[in-house]
Amino acid sequence: MSHPFGIDVSQWNNVTSWQQAKTDGVELGICKATEGLDFVDPTFQDNWRGSSVLTARIAYHFGHPKNDPTQEATHYLSVATFGADDWPMLDMETTDGSSFAHAGDWSLAWCQYVKDRTGKAPFFYTYRAFIDSMGGSAQPLTAFPLYEAAYQSTPPDPSPWAKWSIWQSTDRGRVPGVYGDVDIDQLAPGTLALLAPAVPAPQGGPVNLSKPASGIIVTPTGKGYWIVAQDGGVFAYGAANPNLGSAVGQSSQPVVGGACTPDGNGLWLVAADGGVFALGAAPFLGSMGGHHLNAPVVGIAASPDGRGYALVAADGGAFPFGDVPFVGAAA
Repeated sequence: MSHPFGIDVSQWNNVTSWQQAKTDGVELGICKATEGLDFVDPTFQDNWRGSSVLTARIAYHFGHPKNDPTQEATHYLSVATFGADDWPMLDMETTDGSSFAHAGDWSLAWCQYVKDRTGKAPFFYTYRAFIDSMGGSAQPLTAFPLYEAAYQSTPPDPSPWAKWSIWQSTDRGRVPGVYGDVDIDQLAPGTLALLAPAVPAPQGGPVNLSKPASGIIVTPTGKGYWIVAQDGGVFAYGAANPNLGSAVGQSSQPVVGGACTPDGNGLWLVAADGGVFALGAAPFLGSMGGHHLNAPVVGIAASPDGRGYALVAADGGAFPFGDVPFVGAAA
């Protein structure tokens, strides 16, 4: 194929060489990560690692509206991690016996939750009949890029979206490096640009800060650091990874601090209301966003293995997440 295209894979596919797929023209790898409240695709980690040779990647979650959308999104974010060229996605194909309107509202809640915690607007995958059946509940979802399945020779009708971003045109494609049939995805003009880092972090020199700096995070090697601003801006210096993105526009409260993963390829930023924003390869493990606090959060620290972190409030309250245990507080 002469135009940019992608493939989406799960445990039902057998990818033998992502490099061969890339040589054939595949630019986007779309990998199933999770489903429901606890399922993890057994091939996800291998596919996610292998597809890193491509221009961009998407990790997707298969949603079940019978469950709580926040719980499903939390499960997804505990498995999928995102670098600068990686993006989230919701696959919505079932109502689980509920109404289509409920499925639409559920999808919106899931997508918004993931966007709030990653700074990346998830792609929304579904098909024409599902969109039509959602009725008015589809309109709010147009805030998220459309990935539409339509096994036909002409581009699909995207309404109420203004356009589709990804079109799954067949489930019987053949690509070198993949054994057997595989889903083929056409990319609309501009989709690869949409997948590029939205806010690349400047490196090395002075910048005009929109908001005052609020913290600094030293790399694990000690050979670089990130300066964090109150608006969620991230600025890399020295050996600090400059491609982790930022949380600009994601928090209504000032960002007050941050921490990095053990490999330096991910950051957690924390806002005064306890909201946590996971950037790069940092997993989202929970936050105090939306919970009542007696005093604002003033900092965050990560565990040595990068599988947990703890927030501290101005009154000495401590809020651990992941593998960090609660062992007391000064509040």
